[in-house]
Amino acid sequence: MGDLSADRTSLAEQMARQSPADVQYREALFDLHRAQAARKRELWLLDEAEAAFQKAINMIEPLAAEFPDRAGYRDLLEKMRSKLDNIRGRRPVGELMLLSKGSPEEIAKAIELARSVDLALIDTNAPVLTICADHLALGGDYGRAEALARRAIEVDPEDIAAWKTLGWALQGLGRADEGRAALLHALGVLNITTGDVAVGGCPEPSTAAYLLGMVSQERYVARWQGVKMFGSRFDPWPWFWVGVRMELEGRPADAVAAYRACEASGRVPNAHYTAKWAAYRLRVLAGAAPSPLPADNRFR
Repeated sequence: MGDLSADRTSLAEQMARQSPADVQYREALFDLHRAQAARKRELWLLDEAEAAFQKAINMIEPLAAEFPDRAGYRDLLEKMRSKLDNIRGRRPVGELMLLSKGSPEEIAKAIELARSVDLALIDTNAPVLTICADHLALGGDYGRAEALARRAIEVDPEDIAAWKTLGWALQGLGRADEGRAALLHALGVLNITTGDVAVGGCPEPSTAAYLLGMVSQERYVARWQGVKMFGSRFDPWPWFWVGVRMELEGRPADAVAAYRACEASGRVPNAHYTAKWAAYRLRVLAGAAPSPLPADNRFR
């Protein structure tokens, strides 16, 4: 498929060079570059996406100049410039995502990137805001995580992941009731009212239900064993969130046990990156003095 796309692009480039006065070939080449850029962006291949968007701009910019009466060209040019700016804004987050699948030291760097990312560049992108909020919560920076999760929700009130992350951050800040309300809202987006429905669904609602105590640990963990989604094995996923819950409830020994189980379940091909997150939390717990939260600070 990739070779076919390259062949089509090469042919369009040849035709555009041979017939520069024929607008249709230049428009076709623009469409190909735009489509390639969109695919690369969705795959977070940001260098390739940036190059493809720049090629699209290079094709449409002369058309907008040659045909100033055609508003469509100007509109496309502005859209492409905006998308290129968006790609450049996502670059630190793309680097962050690569680092967060590595060693504990690399994950620490990813968390620092989340702290330093220019929010003006991601302010209207709910998934990217949530990714940054997740990393801040992972690093224990719950205050900033709350702020980014709330901004993500402002952008997209139905972003279940953002509601779950908000619940995580609020719980980390010791605001248990508010954390519970956020998790309930995550389920409410899908009109889920029972653990039976939640646990059979996607990772986010099933995790919200577990954190709320609507689903047992055993059932939650079993749900994700051997499951493949988005190119990853989800065996580590539930154990990471068991560890998170244990930490937030002031049960460090249980958190360590869960994170170790997460690491162990990540020793399969294409394991979900939460196995790496568990390794990071184990490193933090090994070097941090115990600081149990108040006894009532738990998802209840």
